[in-house]
This record gives sequence, structure tokens and C-alpha cells, in this order.
Amino acid sequence: MAVAFLTDVLDGYLARRWHVESKLVSHIDSLADLLMMAVLIIVLLITLEFKDWMIILLASILVIRASSLIIGAIRFKQLAFVHTLLNKITTLLIILSPFLIRLLGLDISVMIVGGVAMAATIEYLYINVTSKEYDPDRKSALF
Repeated sequence: MAVAFLTDVLDGYLARRWHVESKLVSHIDSLADLLMMAVLIIVLLITLEFKDWMIILLASILVIRASSLIIGAIRFKQLAFVHTLLNKITTLLIILSPFLIRLLGLDISVMIVGGVAMAATIEYLYINVTSKEYDPDRKSALF
């Protein structure tokens, strides 16, 4: 999974550096990221004993994120993935979560990763609700 994350970072960097970006490839990359995160979360859910509050937190994030994607699709007539700094930090934390769990324990790891993921999800929803136009590379709701 760490290799998949590193290649994802590398291909995005190279695409921007060589100016070979396209809207279609960006959407495919975002869908692949979503799939990679979903697989890792499912594996963790199957292999670890998540408490009820953890499941509720994950489900809440999923519902808000799906709502944001739907709102963005309606408002901007396309899949409105936004690559904010918080989304990137969330992705990194999810990739690192197996290590964090071994180091900090499940409860603290879920609090950290879930807290950052919820903040990123709320920011994502806010951007898709309030933006006048779609900007996939918007770094934050603050800018």
C-alpha cells in the first residue's frame, strides 16, 4: 500500500512538472485514490476490532464525503474532487495507519486519523457548497 501511495504522489508530480495533466486523467487518479483508500479501510475493518464509535465516525465521514461529491457533481456538472492540503494529509495518515495503530494503539490512531479525515471532509463539503467555480487544485477553504 505504501508503494501505491508513493507511485501516486510521483505520477502527480511528474504530470504537473511535464505539463501532461488532463481533466480525465485527474478524475481517474482521484477515483483510483478513493479505491485505494476504500480497500485499506475495508482491510482494517476486517482485521481489527473497531468499536461502535469508530464505525459511526467512519460512516459519518463516508456520508458527508459522498454528499459533497454529489453536491459538487450537481453544481459543477462533473465529479468535483478537490485536492486540498487536508485531503492529502488524510491520505498520508490512512496509508500510515497500520504503523500508527502498532505504535499508538487503535483508539488513539482512529482519533487522530478520523479527526483529520473529518476536518478534511467538512472542508471538502464547504468548498463544493460555496465555490463559484470548480477548482480541483484548491489547497484549502481558507485561501
